[in-house]
Amino acid sequence: MQTPSCQQPIDSPEALGAAVHARRKALGLTIEDVMTLTGAGNRFLVELEQGKPTVRLDKVLAVLRALGSELRMGTTAGADAEDGQEALLRARQQARLEKVVRDRALRRLHQRAARLLSNANRAPLLIERALATVSRWEAQKTCSPNYIERWRKVLANPCQGMRDEVLCPQAPYGLALMQNSPFGFLLAEDARQKTA
Repeated sequence: MQTPSCQQPIDSPEALGAAVHARRKALGLTIEDVMTLTGAGNRFLVELEQGKPTVRLDKVLAVLRALGSELRMGTTAGADAEDGQEALLRARQQARLEKVVRDRALRRLHQRAARLLSNANRAPLLIERALATVSRWEAQKTCSPNYIERWRKVLANPCQGMRDEVLCPQAPYGLALMQNSPFGFLLAEDARQKTA
């Protein structure tokens, strides 16, 4: 997933704040997400985005790094070419940022699945479809036996399992289970609804 970049000159605290806000929104991140990534506080981030002129530069740089951006000084004709190390570092930062965005989307997907599973009318069909996906993984050997076993346990008691195993990132398989999800059909349904 490529995210837009900001190439316009930053010539005021307000312009920096607007650029940071636009980048965060383009990535689909909340203030809380950036707090987690940087350790910066809510007040600092809000003030930065509002263009406060006296924010701490070290914290600004940490926020920019977390957003896959940087502060660069160049001539009005353009910046000098970057060397390979800088490009590699930026690529790694971008990959980490994209992983955060993907993990956030997966968490929302599983929170939605957990809500749907609490609906007694919808739950049996969702569980049936998810179990069919797990069985397909097993038959085609496209997923680790460990994940297949874990998902079968979660789906045997979906309300408890989703809360304890999948929606808790501290659980031993929490994030890994989200990345190998039998609820992918929910994403396909969302995509169909958006295009309809």
